[in-house]
Amino acid sequence: LPCTTMGNPKPSVSWVKGETVVKETASESDFR
Repeated sequence: LPCTTMGNPKPSVSWVKGETVVKETASESDFR
């Protein structure tokens, strides 16, 4: 986790989770 997470735990975590989901979905779509 980046240092930014220490400054804003909830927002950063939510944003990271959102981006991770988007990247995972994009990867799955790419594979399919």
